[in-house]
Formats: sequence, C-alpha cells, structure tokens
Amino acid sequence: MKKFTWAMRAPLFNVPKAGFSWTYPCPRLLRELTKMSAIEREQPSTIKQIWTDYHKEKEQTISSFLEPSHYRKIVSRGRASPMFVFPVWKPQGHYVMLMQAQNKSFLFTFLEDFKKNPLGATPYLVLTIFDELEVKKGLVLVRGDIVNNQMSKEESLRLMNLTFDHYMREELFGKIHQFNHEPNSFNFDEFIQQCR
Repeated sequence: MKKFTWAMRAPLFNVPKAGFSWTYPCPRLLRELTKMSAIEREQPSTIKQIWTDYHKEKEQTISSFLEPSHYRKIVSRGRASPMFVFPVWKPQGHYVMLMQAQNKSFLFTFLEDFKKNPLGATPYLVLTIFDELEVKKGLVLVRGDIVNNQMSKEESLRLMNLTFDHYMREELFGKIHQFNHEPNSFNFDEFIQQCR
C-alpha cells in the first residue's frame, strides 16, 4: 500500500514571486466570457443550452452547471479538504492527476510533475466555477480549460465528473477527507483500481 507522507498543505500552484510568476491561464469572471446584461435576460434553461453549445464547439474547453446547493457544498468541502488524486485511464494504462481546490477553482497537474518540482508543476486542466448567476437565476456555471494538449476533452470531462461526484457524494468524499486529514491510512493503489 502506497502512503502519502509528503507535505501537501502548501498551495499547488502558488510560487514565490522572486524567481517565477504564474499566471492564471483562464477567465476567472463570467463577464470575461459573456455580456452579463444579455445573459441575465435569459431563462436558466436557455442559459444552460447556450453555455453547453458554446463550449461543445471549442477543442480546449469543457462545461457543466451546478445547482446552487451543490456548488456551496463542493466549495465548502474544497476549502476543508483541498487536495486529491484521480487516475486517468487509457487503453495502455493510466496516469495520475493531483488536484487542488482553490476557492472557486480546481487545478490539476500530473502527480509525477508535482513530486519532481512542487513549485514548478503547471496545471493541465483548470475548472472554474462561475457563481454570478446563482442568486438571480439559481444557476452556477462551470468551465474547464484544458491548458495542456496532452489531455483530451473526454479525459477532462471524466476528471471534472469524478471531482464533483467525489465532493458531493458522502461515501466518495470520505476518501478525499481521508487523503487530506489521515494520509497515512489512504490506500492509493486500492483507490486507483476503484476508479477504473
């Protein structure tokens, strides 16, 4: 059984300003993507359809939406237990992504890159949650930016779904909690096989 004993509390992608500056690779606010006055006039079902259609045509983005209660639960749990690992399965095996929740974003990097250089690990996928329509429309939008073309759109969608499922479902969140608060009891190999 592999154990996680290395320190995992430090932010994944926060690098000291002296020496390196990391820029967030995608929009952080919904108004950077759309004209808010136009989108706010639409019904939630229309907004969902526009959001889905817009991102379906783009090679390097994925999208989803959340109920406000799910959004609040995911973000709250992300603050309390911000780190986790997910396997990405391919026909010839798998690789492991390390995820870190930062406020309304989830950043993913290759676990091996992080182990080699925690301060230099770059994101491969960034999920950003846009809550600007939460109150008026009862809708929270999610966008995933595929920052590195080594990940496919399908792999990114699966990673997003695994992330939200694990933060939402009690039996799955137990693994995230264990990974963050009881890392010596987290069975890495067993978890990887369960995610097949």
